[in-house]
Amino acid sequence: AIAPMLAVMLEEEGFDHLRIGQIVLRNVAAPVMIDAMGAPERLTELRRFTQVIARDSGQAAGLFDRELGVQKGQRRWYVSDLQTKKALLVAGLGWGRLPEHLIAAELAAGVLREIDLPLTHLPSEAKIFAFRQPRPVIGPVATALWESLEGYSEDR
Repeated sequence: AIAPMLAVMLEEEGFDHLRIGQIVLRNVAAPVMIDAMGAPERLTELRRFTQVIARDSGQAAGLFDRELGVQKGQRRWYVSDLQTKKALLVAGLGWGRLPEHLIAAELAAGVLREIDLPLTHLPSEAKIFAFRQPRPVIGPVATALWESLEGYSEDR
């Protein structure tokens, strides 16, 4: 698997992992939503506005069974993918955190704006990892793929 991950989640046993990149996540909303928010300083001030969240389709367990970036009492709207999330944010139907590379054009055009929370929840970086289960025998294709990913690893 290839996925963003927080360092604390790498403590889960049973996986080999390679750090292969990183992304910047920004809290954004449409200008009409930002105007309705006023000038929030803390994340808690956003509770009255719907946060659009892309839900993972996998089944999490252990340290992986958590909802990151969602505060208690937050109004939520779950979607199944980032493109739908982005479309809802552009339409002014909520706010959310998206990877910078996915929203660069919308930020440049002013269709989305960053939510400036000077005291909390600033843009964050997420490291991207490749994962595998360490098995004694893996096939030649899986071996070649893992070796290729090792070439991208930032841990070398």
